[in-house]
Amino acid sequence: MKQYLALIPVLIFCSWLPAQQNGLPATRPSDFTLTFHFDGGMSYRFEEITITRDSCISKVNEQGKLLICRFKLSAAALDSLYTMLQQNQFTQIEYLSGGQVYDRGGEKITIGWNNNQQRYTVNDSQNSFVQKAWFLQWNAIIDYVTRLAPNNKIIFD
Repeated sequence: MKQYLALIPVLIFCSWLPAQQNGLPATRPSDFTLTFHFDGGMSYRFEEITITRDSCISKVNEQGKLLICRFKLSAAALDSLYTMLQQNQFTQIEYLSGGQVYDRGGEKITIGWNNNQQRYTVNDSQNSFVQKAWFLQWNAIIDYVTRLAPNNKIIFD
């Protein structure tokens, strides 16, 4: 009987592991936020998307023309976004920073919750590069996030 009692803490710990999806809570925290930033490098272009439970905003600047769009995502859409981040292992995506890089834009995503006390950033811009092994997941996340904003017209050269 004592052997079975000793197994209880192990089983409880093991049942908790799947609930932590790659460093993310099992379900979307109520104060979950996501910030996406695309930078055109030395060209005068950028896009920012900020997603929160209460409101979202998309800002696109193309050669000085600024388009700002406010929108709101349903709870189901926010849950789908969160699930997609879990499935693509956002918090596990590896990127390296360093060296001198000239004229490189790119994308960066930061997610946060718990009043942003818990945050993860993946950066594929300037002198940071997502590792090749993670390209598929990273590109799936970028595609999904950029399609959430209405009138999205992110421009890649």
